[in-house]
Amino acid sequence: MSFLWYALMILAAAGMIFGLAKARSGVEWGRPVTIVCAIVALLLAVSTIFTGGGGVDYEDLRERELGYAEISAKRLGQYISENFADSEVVILKGYEFGEPSEGETARLRGLTEGLGPDITVVEIISPELPEEYKRMMEEMGGAEEAVPPPVGEMMMQASEYNRVLEPYLDQCDIIISLIGLPMDVENLSLWKMQDPPRLALYNTMQMPSLQEAIKQGYIVAAVMYRLDPDMEDKAKPKSVKDFDKRFLLVTPENIEELSGQYPDLFPTFSE
Repeated sequence: MSFLWYALMILAAAGMIFGLAKARSGVEWGRPVTIVCAIVALLLAVSTIFTGGGGVDYEDLRERELGYAEISAKRLGQYISENFADSEVVILKGYEFGEPSEGETARLRGLTEGLGPDITVVEIISPELPEEYKRMMEEMGGAEEAVPPPVGEMMMQASEYNRVLEPYLDQCDIIISLIGLPMDVENLSLWKMQDPPRLALYNTMQMPSLQEAIKQGYIVAAVMYRLDPDMEDKAKPKSVKDFDKRFLLVTPENIEELSGQYPDLFPTFSE
């Protein structure tokens, strides 16, 4: 891969972070900037596969990443089953956008297997696809060419979460979100409840702002990518024992230890 590829990828990543920060502060153009940069990063990543960058075996890569998606969600389910037996949960997954992706299918399969028979899944729910994305799909000629759903989920607002979760807030003990939390996480309506359902999160981008919520047990578990992942091991994961190669499971019990071990886990950003 060329220097130009790396430079473009770094610029795209920086643009995503900048756009997210602006969007969270209420700047209107923050969302489109983030979406464009995310699409550029996605296209750059995909290009390495189809242009033979690094001699990548696409099928091997696909199976390995799907395996990690499954075992990481399974570990989250196991933790909930081990610590909150007999609980009722609602699972929040991504937008319904044509056929579910292989990654989402793998995560749901792993999660439900990890939860096991001691946890009752009340419902698996999805947010409604926003009108702006529906219009974009129509303008671009169909679902296949529209903005990928993960990009849209990254830009979701608390109002969208509140709308889809509201009917279930008094029907479950834990909400498991496979799409993290919204950018304006402080505006979630469940924070205002006297006894809200707890949260379990998969791969959220809001970790720096969630430290206290985890410490106090409002968030019972959060799966996130390690800051020092083992990317050299090309073997396909065989069980949840491989979880630690790529992921961390942050809980109220270990958050102090992990914060000391990984000072950048909860970074402080200056204005």
